Amino acid sequence: MNIKRQTRLVRMGAPVTIFIGDKHKAALYNGDSLDIDLPDGQTQLSVKHSRQTAITVSDEDKLLLKDNPLNLLLF
Repeated sequence: MNIKRQTRLVRMGAPVTIFIGDKHKAALYNGDSLDIDLPDGQTQLSVKHSRQTAITVSDEDKLLLKDNPLNLLLF
């Protein structure tokens, strides 16, 4: 699985913590990319301090973390 962070305004200088399953976590800064080998099957992925629910991912997925313009306007 590949995860890439492309944010412009939200937490630009701070890392975003990503929880992968129950045992692993990773911190990504803006522009960083991470390749993860997941075990067979699917696993839950969530972002710390995000209002989004956890998503189910598999090893062949490619994820892009980016700003949500609606949240920026309402803040």
